[in-house]
Amino acid sequence: MINSTAIIRVCFLFFGAFLMTSTQVSSQVYVEKQTRHRFAQMNFGIDYFRSLEGESSFLDSQGMLQSFQLEPFAVPRLIIGGTHFWGHADFTVSFPLASKPYVKDGQEISFISGLDTSFKVYPWKIKHGRVAPYIGVALSGYSFQQTNTLNDNGVGPQIEETAFPAMAGLTYNYKNHLLELGVSRYLANKTLDYYITDTYKTEVYIPSTFVNVSYRYMLDTSLSAERDWESGDTQKLTEKLNENGDLNGLFVSAGPSSAFPFSIGKFNQEERPYFGTPSLSFFLEYALGYYLHNPDLNFSVTYRGYDGSNEAFHVLQETGRRSIGFEVTKMLGDYHGFIPFIGPTISMEQLSFVETKSEVVIHDVSETKIGYGITFGWDIRPNRIQPWLLRTNLRWTPSLNLDVSGDQNVAFGALEFNFIQLVIFPGRFKALKQS
Repeated sequence: MINSTAIIRVCFLFFGAFLMTSTQVSSQVYVEKQTRHRFAQMNFGIDYFRSLEGESSFLDSQGMLQSFQLEPFAVPRLIIGGTHFWGHADFTVSFPLASKPYVKDGQEISFISGLDTSFKVYPWKIKHGRVAPYIGVALSGYSFQQTNTLNDNGVGPQIEETAFPAMAGLTYNYKNHLLELGVSRYLANKTLDYYITDTYKTEVYIPSTFVNVSYRYMLDTSLSAERDWESGDTQKLTEKLNENGDLNGLFVSAGPSSAFPFSIGKFNQEERPYFGTPSLSFFLEYALGYYLHNPDLNFSVTYRGYDGSNEAFHVLQETGRRSIGFEVTKMLGDYHGFIPFIGPTISMEQLSFVETKSEVVIHDVSETKIGYGITFGWDIRPNRIQPWLLRTNLRWTPSLNLDVSGDQNVAFGALEFNFIQLVIFPGRFKALKQS
């Protein structure tokens, strides 16, 4: 499960430090004209997310299957994101802050939203004093857990699922404030195969429609550099710093990240089919790298570490991953300060898996191995002399497994999404001061 307290602390510390560097709070600068320094604006806030009803079932004391309605769930979420393309698009990440299980018909139910990453398109851009409709799609995680308190089978499995709901809604903009009413829906009826005992499987009908109401605050962080860009001073300074080699140099970065697993591995498929994919993980990613200005290349060493656990029917599984990676990424052009990149990654992976049944250790396996993947993403880079910038990373390691028994393995492959990373070039502060 995602630790909501850790999320709150990390996000507020990260953005508290970041906001100290911000100098511009106007949200309507991209309406006046469309320049690279008005391309994107950061936003943050909170929303209220609510589902409709679903349906599940359980075995009663006579062994008969009984169905019951799942109650709607509601959860407040912290929102961090950014508008792009001069108010025509919005990338948003939502973190659930609280969730409370409930008991109905002797069943303890926990059905909560996980991390939600959405992309919205505004045919008519966000603009002060008007309502702008949007459409979009999201990468959403959620978990479901059901425990029958009428017997002693133990807790039910916590199932983590990833879905891609379609979205639509309305956003009202007033100065720096965004108010939003939206709806998201799975494109097909969403059912979940769920084991209500270690051998008996039923279908759970997950709510397919969700509504949300949100508030976000917008601010701009790059407009102060626009005057120098338009006067030509930025270009002159860029050429000077490049000649001196001051634009090459070390960088450090950090930011909140998450891992979306897509496989449960052969071990659980054959031995513990009631377990689903490993739990969604939230963690901090760190990087130390070197940037080459002329080829527009990054060389970096990254570190990520996270743990996961799941328990069902007196069986507890605990997984751990510690990863040190090396990657090279090449920038692929400059689209008004939106800089996509891609490159290979190779990593040293320390993987572990411990399984306990009725407090007796059944498996305790660990291994250090090499992992391979690909990294892609984008920078928001209004110019090439900034001492700091914002970066979004996605890293895919498709074939990362840990052998457990024979040809059976536990899957660690996942799509890692480092949604907003602060990148700092320490040497540039001194170079800019001396120029």
